[in-house]
Amino acid sequence: TTVFERNAQWDAATDEVRRPKVDRVEFTVVSSDDGIADALSSGRADLAVQGRMDSSLAQRVLDDPSFASASDNPGTGRTAMLAVPAYSSAALLDVDCRRAVYSAVDRLGVVSALAGDVTPVEFAAAPATSLSPATIPSFDWSYQPFAVGDGSGDLGAARASLERCGYGSGFGIRFAFAHTAVNVAIASSVSAALARVGITVESVPVDPVDYAVLTASPAAMRAARVDLALLVRSPAVSGTWGFWYPLVSGALVGPGPSTNVAHVRIPSVDILLRSSEITSTSPGIQENVGRMIDRLVLDTCSYIPLATVQTLLHRPANLTNITTNGALSNEYDLVQLGKLTPPPLPPVVSTGIRLN
Repeated sequence: TTVFERNAQWDAATDEVRRPKVDRVEFTVVSSDDGIADALSSGRADLAVQGRMDSSLAQRVLDDPSFASASDNPGTGRTAMLAVPAYSSAALLDVDCRRAVYSAVDRLGVVSALAGDVTPVEFAAAPATSLSPATIPSFDWSYQPFAVGDGSGDLGAARASLERCGYGSGFGIRFAFAHTAVNVAIASSVSAALARVGITVESVPVDPVDYAVLTASPAAMRAARVDLALLVRSPAVSGTWGFWYPLVSGALVGPGPSTNVAHVRIPSVDILLRSSEITSTSPGIQENVGRMIDRLVLDTCSYIPLATVQTLLHRPANLTNITTNGALSNEYDLVQLGKLTPPPLPPVVSTGIRLN
């Protein structure tokens, strides 16, 4: 257990953001879902901070309306996507071949892979046809630049794109991803979906630690002959700029390490990234700039959105001032929480009979 206590030097008059209500927080790591459930039900813990979806919590939301009314299902700010490196196969260097991938992938299958044993799957993820996550102003679930059918893919649109790029019979690609159970399921869904239009996929699973190094290195990606890479991205810092700059800034294109995995360089996007409007204190202005960037990047299909990741949270009755914080992947903001303290019980006065 780690104990956090209020900073005695903190002065509310100098802090316009935080309004803490508690003086002490005890943070305990519990190794199992059963242990977490027991700690909550016994009162040893006030709140579970899991950072992932819990299938038992989802079931209780379905079964217990009163429990559901004190639960939240926000987007986490994480978007699952495919990156198409600028040095990928000859086919994917053509934008119409990349658009074929956009139309062919089965986003409903990706959502099921992300959900695992959570039902309904909508608690865990939602299909995405644009890149902005739910925690930044430019989020737009409705924008869809190319056909995707009911979410499982539009094979007619994909085949038409393949004809336009000169690969009507399809082509082969190497698809890299961090080797976790969820990512294996996502890769399996993507591979099966693309095979329907003749795009054959060779899977390249990589140890998660090594994968972070691989995707940051253009030289390593070239050496591994990666044509498609699975990413799950969220804002590096809160706000529109914090998501888009690391993902698509042309200033990050070069031989050195880079978070711009696709190595995309779009002059109009770089102008928007340098503008003062992208960090405006007005969410509406940030929304407009971010949506322009989203549309410009999607037009190139250098990044192809798959799904947005959701989380499921429960608000215990003894906690107050509960809000989610987009900078914390829309988990509850622990700094602002308050806790109800039960009033002391009145003194007990008893009358008894003494027997001699």
